[in-house]
This record gives sequence, C-alpha cells and structure tokens, in this order.
Amino acid sequence: MNASDKLQLIRALDEREASRRRRSDWVAWGSVLVAAAVMGTMILAGRRELGQIERRVGRAQDELQVKQEELNRASDHLAMVKAKTEEALQDLQNVDGRGGSAGAIESAVDNLIAASATAVAPSRGSGPSPVPPSPGIDSAPVGPARRQLVQQLFDSNAAARVKAYGGLLPKYANDPTLVPEVLEAVQQNPKNANGIYNALVVLSHMNARVLTPYRDQIEAFTASSQQVGPRVAERARKLNSRLPPSTSK
Repeated sequence: MNASDKLQLIRALDEREASRRRRSDWVAWGSVLVAAAVMGTMILAGRRELGQIERRVGRAQDELQVKQEELNRASDHLAMVKAKTEEALQDLQNVDGRGGSAGAIESAVDNLIAASATAVAPSRGSGPSPVPPSPGIDSAPVGPARRQLVQQLFDSNAAARVKAYGGLLPKYANDPTLVPEVLEAVQQNPKNANGIYNALVVLSHMNARVLTPYRDQIEAFTASSQQVGPRVAERARKLNSRLPPSTSK
C-alpha cells in the first residue's frame, strides 16, 4: 500500500468517524428533545391535576363553611329551645295553686308548646299538608298512647298535664283526627275545669285549617266554656279568634 492509498484510507476512516459522531449528536439531541417533550407533558398534566385539586379543596372549604354555619345556627336554635324550656319550668315552679297563678300556668304551657314547636321546626318537610276529613267520617284508628295523653289533659296532677301537652303538641298540630278526640274527652269530663282549659289550649295551638271542619262543635264547646270561669272564658275567646272566617255566610 503506497502513501496515496494510506492517505485515502485515513480520510475514509475520518469521514466515517465524523459521520458516526454526527449520528450520535442527532441521537443525543433527539433524546433531549423527546425528554423535554415528555417533561413538558408531565408538567402540564401536573398543573391540570394541581388545578383540579385546588378546585376540590376550594369546594371542600365552601362546604365546610356551610356546615359550620349550619352548626352555629343549630347551636343558637338549641340555646333558644333551652331558654324557653327553662322559662316554662320556672313558671311552673312558681305556681302554688292559689289565685293569681293562672297567668303563670298559661305562660308556662305556652312556653312549653313554643319550645316543642321550635325544636321540631328545622326538621319538618316542605311537602303538602294533609287534607282534613269532613266531620262524621270515621278516621284511622288512634293509638292507645295518644288516647292516654288526651286523658292526661284532665289529670289532677300538673306534671301529668304538662307531659300531655308536650306529647300532643306540636306533633299532632296538623292532625285533624285529634280534634274530635279532644272534644269527646271534654264531653266525658264536663265538670273538670282544668281539663276544659287544657283542651282549649291544645285546640288553640293546632293548625287553624284542621279546625275548620269542626267549627260548629268547637263554637259550641267555647260557648259552654264561658260559664266555667273567667280564665277559661278568656281562653275560649282566644280559640274562637283563631278559627278561620266562616265561608257559609
């Protein structure tokens, strides 16, 4: 091999090495570009995921704030119920059975009913109210527990009467079947002044709409109650004032 051949061989080897290096450089740059593209895709995906997480955290914080506000309202509500109940119990403790205590009794009863109504108000549904049946139509059978509560309205023990109020109202304030049951108990206890007063209180705190079908019976009851005493007469007038206007005239 002469010098010229050696020189050509060296140049061929140099060109092949240069070509290999160029290919290596392209492969390296291609790898860098691919890695950069993958990294960019991962960064964008991470940012989207982070944005979703931040939105979920924001919604969770909003929900937490709503729940906290509901809890605060429930705490205020409970405090109001407790205050009304304590006021009612204090009134009852001040009643000694002598003249002048009638107002305290009425105040205590009204406060107990108001406390019961306040306690159940937030949980009531917003569905339509039941339509009362017409007088004279047999209603569904009434449980013995409620019958006992109605009878306890005429009990000689004040604690039993208070228990009856709490058991009947406001649970049955929209139940039309309670009206004839109370009126029947009145007929069975015509001489029981306390019971008559208690029956007037219960009917006064029922929904006026469920009283309408029994207007005649209630007006007859309130008229006869005028002879029992001034306190009962006043309560009878209050019940009459809560009856909706008659549409038959």
